[in-house]
Amino acid sequence: RIPEVVDPQALAVAAGRVPDDLAVVSFDGTVETEFCWPPLTTSRQPTTAMAQAAVRAVLRDEQVADHQRLAMDLVIRDSCGC
Repeated sequence: RIPEVVDPQALAVAAGRVPDDLAVVSFDGTVETEFCWPPLTTSRQPTTAMAQAAVRAVLRDEQVADHQRLAMDLVIRDSCGC
């Protein structure tokens, strides 16, 4: 089992070469993911839009939907082999 938080460099030593033998993609990527080696592909959540939707939901007097769908950005870098 691969842990949820993986260091791509340690993974390369243990399991092979990233991305040649194993593709690595992160979720909720931070700015630091572009400085990993290889640079980490990430699915980036729209945190500003999420915060704005939460504030609107709290401040409105009317009923709001139980959930909202917001588009995420896929930032493709070298770790996925694309």
